[in-house]
Amino acid sequence: MKKTVLARAMALVAGVMVIVGVTALTALTVLTAAAAAPDASTPAEPRVDSIATITDWRQISLPLDAYVQDFTEQQTVLRAEYALTKSCVEQFGFQFAAPAWDKSPAEVPNGGQPTHYRLYGLLDVDHAKQMGYHSYGQTVASEAAYADMKLPNDYYNVVTAKFGGGTFNGKTIPDGGCLGAAQREIEGTTDLSLPEQLTFDSWTASKSDSRVVAAFARWSKCMAQSGYSYSTPMEANNDPKWSGDKASAEEIAVAVANVNCKKTTNLVGIRMAVDAAYQRKAISQHGAELSAIQAALVRQAATASAILAER
Repeated sequence: MKKTVLARAMALVAGVMVIVGVTALTALTVLTAAAAAPDASTPAEPRVDSIATITDWRQISLPLDAYVQDFTEQQTVLRAEYALTKSCVEQFGFQFAAPAWDKSPAEVPNGGQPTHYRLYGLLDVDHAKQMGYHSYGQTVASEAAYADMKLPNDYYNVVTAKFGGGTFNGKTIPDGGCLGAAQREIEGTTDLSLPEQLTFDSWTASKSDSRVVAAFARWSKCMAQSGYSYSTPMEANNDPKWSGDKASAEEIAVAVANVNCKKTTNLVGIRMAVDAAYQRKAISQHGAELSAIQAALVRQAATASAILAER
C-alpha cells in the first residue's frame, strides 16, 4: 500500500512503525486470571502461560515487530526516495520544493519513539507530569510551511501525477509521478500492509479478551482509590475535559494516577502477553505472506543503501 508524501510525513512525525531493541524482561508471573468459558459461537482465547512485569514502554516487544522496518531503515528508504524524486522532478525543469523526508530522532516528536510508546496508553510518568495526555505535536514546521506553499498544478502533477499525469515539457510523467517511480524502484510491488493490519486486529481482539477486561477492572479500582472514576485507560485518555491546548492540573493528576495504576496492576504486562498470543496465532495463519514481506523489507533497505552510495 503506497503512501502519499503527506501520509509519509505524518507517519514519520508520529513515529509510526518504528521498532527499538527490547530491554530484558523480568519478574515473570503466572497469569492466573482464567478466561470465562466461551460458548460454541465464541472463538477460544489463545493460551497465555505467563506475563512479564512491564514498567517501561521500551520493554514492550511483540511478535509482529519482526515484520516492520526499524527507525534507521525507514530513514534510509525515505532518504533514497527523496533523492530519486528530486532528481526526477528537476529533469522536468522544476526545483524540488519539498523539505527532506528523513529525520533524525531529535527532529521528530517524542524523539522518534516507536508506536509502542503509547500502544497501550501512556506509561511514561515524566510525560504525564509535564503534559498529561497531550502529545508533543504532529507537524514539523518546515513540512507545515511546504503544505501551505502555492506551487503550480504542473509541479504537483509531475511529483505525484495529482492531475492525471500525461506529459510536461515533452517528457512523459511516470505513473504516480516522480514519487511513484521512486517508490517502485526502491519498494518494489510487494504489499507491505499486512503486518499493520494484523497488529491492529490483535490489539483490538486483545482489549476485549477476558483476561485484559479483568485487568481493566483492577486498574479501575486502583484509580477509584485516587478519586477518579474511569473504566479503562482509554476512557481517561479521551476525557473531553482534556481538549484544551495545554494540560490542566487535573489532567496531569489523572495521567500520573493512570501511569501509577498501570504499574501497580501490571496492566501493560497483561495486555502485551495477551496481544502477543493473538499475534502468534495470526503469524501461524499468514506465515508465507509475512515471510515475503520480510524479504521485501530486506531488499528495500539494500536497494536504498545502494542508491545513496552512488550519490
